[in-house]
Amino acid sequence: MKACGYAELTTTELPDELQFRVTYHAGWEDWFRRIVPPVIIVSTFFVPWFNHIWVYRVLIFLSMAGSTQLDWIHGRTTELRVTSSALVATGNLRKLFSTRATVPASEVMWLGFDSYGSNQRGFAVEGGEIGLCVLPGLNREQAEAVANTILRRFPNIRPNMPR
Repeated sequence: MKACGYAELTTTELPDELQFRVTYHAGWEDWFRRIVPPVIIVSTFFVPWFNHIWVYRVLIFLSMAGSTQLDWIHGRTTELRVTSSALVATGNLRKLFSTRATVPASEVMWLGFDSYGSNQRGFAVEGGEIGLCVLPGLNREQAEAVANTILRRFPNIRPNMPR
């Protein structure tokens, strides 16, 4: 197992769509970030000098058990299907309650590598009122390759977008 996690990107070109599949392989750093915060929180339940009532302890536990800790529920794989009319991402979007995101191609304002926080590096799409990471885990080179492939194949998706 490597120290840092890495993303394996697969691209499939079909006659009327592009498919990108990302499988994320966790490293030691990822396991450390997932295990240490819950252990610290659970250990506060057993420390006698921590005199908060149990309701506060439960609230602290629930606030820390967010999507960054539980994103493994949706698996390691994310898929992005791109057609001339929409970009549809399914799978692990590193969101606890969301496994699907759709952005109409006519609303795409920007796409490429971006970071929406410590756990949301990857290929992002901004369109309309939303900006989201639809292929999390990709590095800058992989994300820019995905963006270039999409713009080359579907020039109707923001043909005047600055690159």
